[in-house]
Parts: sequence; C-alpha cells; structure tokens
Amino acid sequence: MRVRLTRLARSDLLAISDYLTQPSEAGADSVLRRIAQRYQQLSLFPNRGTPRSDILAGVRMLVVERWLVLYMVGPDVVVILRIVDGSRDLSRLSVPNDDLL
Repeated sequence: MRVRLTRLARSDLLAISDYLTQPSEAGADSVLRRIAQRYQQLSLFPNRGTPRSDILAGVRMLVVERWLVLYMVGPDVVVILRIVDGSRDLSRLSVPNDDLL
C-alpha cells in the first residue's frame, strides 16, 4: 500500500521543521525523521491508528510524540491529511477534502 501526503500535510511538515529548527536543526531533523518513519509504517499496518470520525468520517489518528498524524485509508493508498501539534483544538482544524482518496 502506498502512503501519500496532501498539500496541507506537506505544509505542516515544513511548519514543524521551521518551528523546531529554531532551538536545534539536528533536533528538528530527528523529530521529522521519526514522524516520517511512523507514517511510512502505515503502508504495512494502515488501521493501526485510532479512529477519529469526530474530525471527519473515516479519519484515523497516529500519535508520534507530541504530533498527531491524521490520515484516511483507501483501497490501495494511505492519505496523510494533516500532521499537527497534539495541543491543537482538532474541532477547529481544517482537513482537506479536495485531494483525498
């Protein structure tokens, strides 16, 4: 199964990188690498995350340290919707619906 990131998810990763690079570029690289490793594992175990239909029907959530990876599972692809700080109010989160499955 393939793993694909939406435009918003890619933008989220850039924002995380910018935020974490301020204190430590090496630390930012390490966190981004761990996030990527975890969401790439979804190609083998796509249903491992917690269902979060309160955000959008079919959405699942994977926790990576303080970051939340929100995704949907299709027949042959896992679509990473957003990657956000766990302290965010998820009820106010914009979730893409134009480039999903």
